[in-house]
Amino acid sequence: MTGDKKLADQIALKIESEFVKSVVIQGVKPVRLYEAITAFLRARKGTGGYENACTHLNHWKRLLADKPVKDVQLFEVQEAIATRREEGVAHNTLSVFVTYWNSLQNFCKDQGWTAGPKVDSLKAIKTRIRVLTKDEEEKLFAAIDPDAEYRGRNKIKTVQRRDNVDLLIVLFSLGVRLNKAQMLRWSQVDFEHRVVHIKRSKQGVDSPLVMTSKLRETLLRRYELYRESGWVFPTKADHKVNTDWIRDAVKRAGLDESAGKITLHTMRHCFATRLLRGGLSLVEVQAMLGHKNILSTMVYAHVQASSAAARAAEVWEG
Repeated sequence: MTGDKKLADQIALKIESEFVKSVVIQGVKPVRLYEAITAFLRARKGTGGYENACTHLNHWKRLLADKPVKDVQLFEVQEAIATRREEGVAHNTLSVFVTYWNSLQNFCKDQGWTAGPKVDSLKAIKTRIRVLTKDEEEKLFAAIDPDAEYRGRNKIKTVQRRDNVDLLIVLFSLGVRLNKAQMLRWSQVDFEHRVVHIKRSKQGVDSPLVMTSKLRETLLRRYELYRESGWVFPTKADHKVNTDWIRDAVKRAGLDESAGKITLHTMRHCFATRLLRGGLSLVEVQAMLGHKNILSTMVYAHVQASSAAARAAEVWEG
């Protein structure tokens, strides 16, 4: 027994010595996952990518337990990625999701903390910007019309359809990303001045967007129903909300997706494209979309070019 205890003490001292050595000499210290994420975001606060980083790293917090980063296993990271894919996340969004995980591990190393496993990057796929024509837009709304006769019609489904129609109107009218529409509060809606204040970042910087008549009518109707909840869309104020309905609606509407997949983000592309075709500049559209960098808005540059060419032709025709 004495010999065993002596051996155990020697092993314990060796382990402790190696740990101290790694901390002092190699500069490696343990850190818990959520603590590392908080520090990572704090270091990026005020930068252009801060809000995007918050979104993706909050998903990592949702999918992984809070434990020392060094104890996170590769299979756990891979399962988290697979879960996001199963949730219907687009490939390029998944690519950014993975990039933030690897960036977090690099950050840990830079801080002298023990890092977890990195995973292979997902190469982003260059996608075409899909924009709906007026005819396609009408067909899409008709496919989810709550007043139409449809298979399995009942009160619950009809309310869901109304919510979906109203959400589409908000997306088309304001050009916001889905999460901004889902999390829209009545405190952001100013009916008197016909303005909706969209918060673009954690710093509280927002953009006042003027309501169209259709949007104002929609919001007024919803206000009568949901003013007490505080949310414009009480049933959708959650990032986990199911969005399969848009895929089903596109199919029912018979819309051709050979020119690009139609998603809820497509409505943002429609918003930007129509503004440019209506004569607004890229800088003006940048402000409307809340892009911090004009390069993000430049993906629509071809629209402005074609609009300018059309106006030039009108000059010569006149």
